[in-house]
Amino acid sequence: MRTLLFFIIFIVFSNHYGFSQSNIWYFGDYSGLLFNGKATPTPLSNGKLSTGEGCAVLTDKNGNLIFYTDGVSVWNSSHYKEFSGLKGHSSSSQSALIIPIPGTNCKRYFIFTMGAAED
Repeated sequence: MRTLLFFIIFIVFSNHYGFSQSNIWYFGDYSGLLFNGKATPTPLSNGKLSTGEGCAVLTDKNGNLIFYTDGVSVWNSSHYKEFSGLKGHSSSSQSALIIPIPGTNCKRYFIFTMGAAED
């Protein structure tokens, strides 16, 4: 009973405490999903990623897209390529990880990349 109560409270409050930061996913061949609290996610077709595996997306606390990467290139919230030349690889299952730089008020970020196993 306690477990059921915990999950009910978790689900009710999950949209109010930062979980909207993972509402947007971009992946695969120019596709993505928007999880906006509805039972079924909304498909997105405006992404620029064309990767078989790893990618990373960053949104703000309200769920607004900041940028996304496949570990090689970075696209901004308007889907324009901002940077290319990162050392990630499209065959790496986690080709990029985005971490805010401490003390920058979440305005600057590290992007850690991982090459393919055969590199």
